[in-house]
Amino acid sequence: MGMTADALLAGPRGRGLLIALLRNSDVYRLVMRADHAGSGGRSAAFSMVSMGEVDGLSRVRIAREVKRECKRIEREFAAPVAVGDLARTVEAAVRDARLSESALIDALAHTVGAAKAYQPPDASEALVAAPAVVEALRPLAEQVVFLPLVQRWVASAASEQWLVTRPERAAGVGAGLDPAEVLEAWHVEVADEESRARREHARGERVGGTWWSSPPHPLARTTGAQPDLGPTGLYAEEDSSGGDDAVVTPVGPAPTRTYEISGIAAWVELCARFPLDVTESRSMVWDEALGGEGPWVIPDWRAVAVEYDAVHLTVAGYLEGATRRIEVPGVGLSGIAGFDPDLTVWLTRHPVATGDAKAWSRGDTTGWRSIGTPPR
Repeated sequence: MGMTADALLAGPRGRGLLIALLRNSDVYRLVMRADHAGSGGRSAAFSMVSMGEVDGLSRVRIAREVKRECKRIEREFAAPVAVGDLARTVEAAVRDARLSESALIDALAHTVGAAKAYQPPDASEALVAAPAVVEALRPLAEQVVFLPLVQRWVASAASEQWLVTRPERAAGVGAGLDPAEVLEAWHVEVADEESRARREHARGERVGGTWWSSPPHPLARTTGAQPDLGPTGLYAEEDSSGGDDAVVTPVGPAPTRTYEISGIAAWVELCARFPLDVTESRSMVWDEALGGEGPWVIPDWRAVAVEYDAVHLTVAGYLEGATRRIEVPGVGLSGIAGFDPDLTVWLTRHPVATGDAKAWSRGDTTGWRSIGTPPR
């Protein structure tokens, strides 16, 4: 079954992809205006100036011009954005939208880069979620879900996988570590964090804590690939370091016993079968970021590893479910957080290289390209 327009429109990351895909200066300006109040204004205005190639503003090269342009934008941004204004602007932009695979990948990278399940969503996300804006986006969503590239976004991890190692994040790829020991240590750490947070709450203290729900980072992580573009992990990484270099190694298909997180329903099933209560440690962050008052649960990855050797989040599953509150009937609330699209996490074994590692580099105009054997 392919991805549906309803699923794409249901999630903040899916709606974010559609807004980015419009590549429309008027839509972009309204979104930036909506976020103005939460950012204090100055950062939003400077972004408008520095992204002149997106919104039609000429690039400003000296401080005096930057200041003048910021003041002009500040005056414009003082006016609130009405839902109807954004809906009409989106509707007009959808009629002129031009779709391509490169635009889709750029839009995916944009919405993944904007993901943050550790703080309240931007004001623009609530605006884009308004029914009138969602309906304005629907014709675009109905086109997008039938594109060949997007149809492949529902694919399993059974195909070739790639290990992407970035120089700035070289540690934690799982080599040399016993997955069972990693999961056991993680389970103990979660329990300790819950106990510590419970004591602090009893003293009337509000405490933050871990916010992600993906398996522990020391486990090996691989990614699928986008046709003719290379591994998805090069393009779509939450909290990206922004580096322009990586080493990519083919490692063959994911294990046969891989649990596919193809959407919200699959995540709900995983949490219902293997619930781990993390209310004390997550509530400080997720009550505001995802909305709700718990109890909060995530999959107990140690228990999941008894039945599955890996877990894979499809791109479609990410776009529908990431960074939103998910209800698990009879159990509590949950969220897909800190989990990149098309990411496979190996729970019980290490991936084995099936070919030579290659260096990849990202250029300003050429995107990611393989540049040969990496230096030793």
